[in-house]
Amino acid sequence: MTVNIVHVSFGMMDPTTFIEPAAKVSETESIPIAVSCGRADEIKNDILAQHEIINRMLEADFVLIRCQKDPFDDEFFKKIETRLPGCKCVMVFCPTPDVAQLTRKYFNGSDEDFQLLFEYASNRGFDNDVGIIYWLLNHMGLVKGKIPDPKTPRKHGVYHPDFPIDVSLEDYKKHLVAGKPTIGLLFVATYWVYRNLRHIDSFIRRAEENDLNIIPVFFESTSGLTGKETPEIVRNYFTEDGIVIIDTLVMNTPFSQTDSSYEIEFNFYRRVLNVPVINAMLINGEFKDYEAISKGGASKEFAFQSSWAEMDGEIISVPIAQTVKDKSGKRVNIPLDDRIDHLLTLVGNWTDLRRTPRKDKRIAIIMYQSRPDFGAIGSAAGLDGPESAVRILKRLKEEGYTLDHIPEDGKALIEEMLDNVTNNLDWTTSENVAKNSVALIPKTDYAEWYSSIPDFIREKMEEKWGEPMGDVMVEKGKAIIPGVVNGNILITVQPMRSWLDACDSMIHDPELVMPHQYVAFYRWLKEGFGVNAVIHLGTHGTLEWLPGKGGSLSGKCCPDIVLNGIPNIYPFQMDDPGEGLQAKRRSEAVLVGYTCTPMVKADSYGDAAILEGLLQEYLKNKENITGDRKRVLIDRMKELAFKTSMAEDLGWGEDVSDEQVIKDLPELNDRIQEAGNELIRDGLHILGRIPEGTMREEYVNSFTRIGFANRPSLPRALKDSGYTGDEIRLARDLISSFSELGYDYDECISKARGSVPSPTAGLDVIVSYICAQLQDKLDATEEELDAVVEALDGQYVMPGPSGAPTRSGPDILPPGRNYYGLDPATVPSQSAWEVGKKNADIMLEKYRSEKGAYPRHVGLIVWATDTLKTNGEDIGYALWLMGVRPVWTGTTVSGLEVIPISELGRPRIDVSIRITGLFRDVFHNLIELLDDAVSLVSELDEDDENNAIAANYRREVTESIASGLAEDEARRNASIRIFGCPPGAYGSGMNKSIESSDWKDLSDLSKQYSDWGSFAYGRGIEGKQMTKQFKKRFAASEAIVKNMPDKEIGLVDMDDVYGYLGGLTAFVKSSGNEEVSAYVGDTSDSSDIKVRSSSDALKLTFRSQIQNPKFIQGLMRHGYAGANEVSKFTGYLFGWDATSKTMEKWMYDGLAESYLLDPEVYKWMHDENPFAAMNVVKILEEAIAREMWDADDEMKEKLEDIYMDLEGKIEELTDR
Repeated sequence: MTVNIVHVSFGMMDPTTFIEPAAKVSETESIPIAVSCGRADEIKNDILAQHEIINRMLEADFVLIRCQKDPFDDEFFKKIETRLPGCKCVMVFCPTPDVAQLTRKYFNGSDEDFQLLFEYASNRGFDNDVGIIYWLLNHMGLVKGKIPDPKTPRKHGVYHPDFPIDVSLEDYKKHLVAGKPTIGLLFVATYWVYRNLRHIDSFIRRAEENDLNIIPVFFESTSGLTGKETPEIVRNYFTEDGIVIIDTLVMNTPFSQTDSSYEIEFNFYRRVLNVPVINAMLINGEFKDYEAISKGGASKEFAFQSSWAEMDGEIISVPIAQTVKDKSGKRVNIPLDDRIDHLLTLVGNWTDLRRTPRKDKRIAIIMYQSRPDFGAIGSAAGLDGPESAVRILKRLKEEGYTLDHIPEDGKALIEEMLDNVTNNLDWTTSENVAKNSVALIPKTDYAEWYSSIPDFIREKMEEKWGEPMGDVMVEKGKAIIPGVVNGNILITVQPMRSWLDACDSMIHDPELVMPHQYVAFYRWLKEGFGVNAVIHLGTHGTLEWLPGKGGSLSGKCCPDIVLNGIPNIYPFQMDDPGEGLQAKRRSEAVLVGYTCTPMVKADSYGDAAILEGLLQEYLKNKENITGDRKRVLIDRMKELAFKTSMAEDLGWGEDVSDEQVIKDLPELNDRIQEAGNELIRDGLHILGRIPEGTMREEYVNSFTRIGFANRPSLPRALKDSGYTGDEIRLARDLISSFSELGYDYDECISKARGSVPSPTAGLDVIVSYICAQLQDKLDATEEELDAVVEALDGQYVMPGPSGAPTRSGPDILPPGRNYYGLDPATVPSQSAWEVGKKNADIMLEKYRSEKGAYPRHVGLIVWATDTLKTNGEDIGYALWLMGVRPVWTGTTVSGLEVIPISELGRPRIDVSIRITGLFRDVFHNLIELLDDAVSLVSELDEDDENNAIAANYRREVTESIASGLAEDEARRNASIRIFGCPPGAYGSGMNKSIESSDWKDLSDLSKQYSDWGSFAYGRGIEGKQMTKQFKKRFAASEAIVKNMPDKEIGLVDMDDVYGYLGGLTAFVKSSGNEEVSAYVGDTSDSSDIKVRSSSDALKLTFRSQIQNPKFIQGLMRHGYAGANEVSKFTGYLFGWDATSKTMEKWMYDGLAESYLLDPEVYKWMHDENPFAAMNVVKILEEAIAREMWDADDEMKEKLEDIYMDLEGKIEELTDR
């Protein structure tokens, strides 16, 4: 007779630990014992595996279900719970006492037996599992007696393979060598309890081989199980008499250890240790390197572990082990020795950084040069890079770092760099390169570094760039190191991925590896310059986007090869959590979140302001305006409507009638008000600069324009207090008054109450917040520089949330935090689901009002960054279109359910989704969720009219089978709806073509979009190129959508927006669907969602921002960097027009008139950054050459004159 046991676990517990004890008892007692194991998170989505485990439970002699937490809301537990009464003997274990009482009912034995099994299961370990089996054999009458007492293992302690298993901390410390760097290692007690320690043994031995002391400590890492809380364990093992005795802490646990990690008083990492904390993850399953996943298969195993560790402020490094099954079926931890070596390199470098005196530390400040011209040095989203670099230098000098001098300002720094060597060699002679380069790396030096690169990557490098040294940034066979050395500080620019005139490789290869000089640059930083740390300044560079896995990097991943464990401190925009996480997970970065660009209300200006005044005059008094006055007003408004190009938006011709003008005046007024009420950027942020005066007022205004949590917005509070005028204007006036009053609460609340008829409690709440918490948060902007210094000191940088303060709320401040994202399992949140539904409905109604029917096919762009910022509004949007809703267990999404057509109130929409590479890496669970939704809807028995997905699915399956395809493959192909880049690659590819001018017409751009984005994702499909399905799906789109969740990042603030939505527009139109509607959803205020055509959205941006004197003056304050911004957004506008034909003649005219033909603005660009001005001219001339802009002859002559003037200026500057 064989004894059959089923062991199922819910949570992170490993059910296969039961196999070895069962085998031991079987051998000792000569009784066959069979153990079947199942881990809920692995089988909950596998129907066959579920059936198998349930059938085995019904046949088993004993069912042991171990739960890490309350299982009752888990969908899979609910499923098996209904079958438990049919099982012979069941024990459901949960360590929480309250839950344990509820699970008692499943066990049909005595209370004494239940308590005994509970103690065995609670204490775990080989001996206790043996005890469970002996209890069972006694219960079955197969043995008598022999039931051992439960054994209570140690909950925490020191472990070393060469020491006794019960070694004390005091005895172990005697083994440490005084003066050596010391690292702490915390790993979960489960490994110690079950002696699954091979990876720990390897880590310990390799650390000691690296001449490091190590204190390895096991502990219970989940709350409720440990005898001591983690802070107490940390204090006990890693401090002595209040002194920290380790230089770095390595965490080998997947769980978060802190509560309220962003509050210093609750964060023991900061409060007790204040050393770098590095996460060493363990991969559940086989660890695949980049070479393996590049041949098919995405990297998905790390996202959840990373998100929890990031919330604790840990540095995300590489995995040190993989968990695989041995021959018996037991899971064992197998060390990844090359990854352990890499992690120890990182640990050693952080330790050196911590121990090196400030005066001796060598630091590289690496700025991004977004184009290989002199006008783009220090490019960074929302940040004045050169000025921020100078502020860092000044602060480092104050802190005791060795510098020769401090540049006066950002302009002086740029002039220094231009006097030396940058990434632009067009105007530089060989003699100047030899004289002014920081270094020239000969092939002989590079050869040693190059030989350490895996063959897989070396072959790719030589295929694209030839043998070393290639021709990118090379002078006479030597790799060029650009920049300026200032004492122990190197100020430089990040290497180029390619020359633009050699950009064909980049255009057609989304997996393009870096050139030789890129590798030589970073290796020289460590081996040649002796750098202790690098500061990558601003969002964002290219290192973290090099080919490789999305996380849990292998030795064949390019970011791993290039940076090679150098401490990486990365000031990064708070409003870009997706790309920030990319830097954390792919370049081991410590982020220093910097606050967003100040935002201001656009207001009307110029002719629009005059028109607004006339409209207000007419609309408020139209019953009394007659005769000549009416005639004059109408003629003048009509004239101004044409001058502002709004007449065309309303469909007016030159002969438009007075009746039509009067009818359209309310809409004209709405358009002007809409543009005037927009929030627009006011210059750039400077790292660590505390906002003062008017700028501070604008921050307060933008942060209080909508309500958050239990606080109303200031305008809402004024309206609720009985104010009947323009509450937005009053709010601004009050904030100006508050500023004059020094934000003194008593005086400010008196002023506010005196401005409204019936002051409410809400008004008191928001004014109190403005005067107290918000002022503290704005003052804390200086913590950005503090955090940089702390990181360079080898200290722990506090974690904090990310997002846009105008949308997520100012409570995410202060900046200067090593920011995190969210738990992927909680997406979409219930509030995000509601906003997504609302947004989708608004889009559908807009489409129906324009086209007369609902769209049957919608193409949707989904970004990881937006998903992180909104908790998944786009996911809710897509599910609602399909007619499927999430099911939540607490805050976790645990399943899906179909919404009946009667409840939906419309047909189901077929949704095709273009995800980003970052979304693929971060949200594999959401890819599966969306794929499951498609499968659910595809199989519904509904008519074609009500279910476009099922209709298309049924038709395609029939056609594919008729053409000879196997049924299973036909069904899978017909259900594919999610597409993205190939594994290891990122981007839409559009910017490569646009920037290099390497395209002829829309079909070229369409092919580029398809080449980069036609890789399918879903259950069992991990980046398979399916061009036919991609074209079939998106070519049928009647509406295509990209939602924009906040004002901090707009349509022309980066190339990704036109790249994804504009690129999709080009693809759909090139495929024959000229009538496709391209929409931009604006959810910056979720209570007032707007959906606009991409054309209207760009016009709104142009009117409210691009031509706005406020915006222009804001840029002018930043000199060189501000002019570079003009160059950047000119390129993005061109990209929009190239892909979507959204730029009208008046827009091109206005761009030239505002920036090149305005004497004051042109002088600024000419004097501060003529290189950027020249780039603007070249882009506009390309638009003319491609017949995108029908510029008149006078305009062409003016542009040519400007070109010649700038050319002379540039020759003057580059001849020095």
